[in-house]
Amino acid sequence: MTWNSTTTAVFTTSSVESHHRGAVMMSDARGHADTWGTIARTYIRLTDDRSLPVAMQDRLVAEADALTPDNPFDVHTLATSHVGYFPPPNAPGPCGNRH
Repeated sequence: MTWNSTTTAVFTTSSVESHHRGAVMMSDARGHADTWGTIARTYIRLTDDRSLPVAMQDRLVAEADALTPDNPFDVHTLATSHVGYFPPPNAPGPCGNRH
């Protein structure tokens, strides 16, 4: 994928494959305002996620928004787990088509 000013990044609690999740959660993976936060961002907040509690999801969004206040996340909340929100094939996504 080529990133440009019209690209939207979508972050979810399942964005990181399970074999990398431990390393990401344990290492310094902070973004830096001068190199991160220039593209539109969407976060799908999952209320039934057992891997990443809602309080941690909210903290991650709040910290990212504080780092780049001119480009906050567009947050959507779904009452599902981190795999339960995937639609069946050919069905519209839960947040609509943003293309």
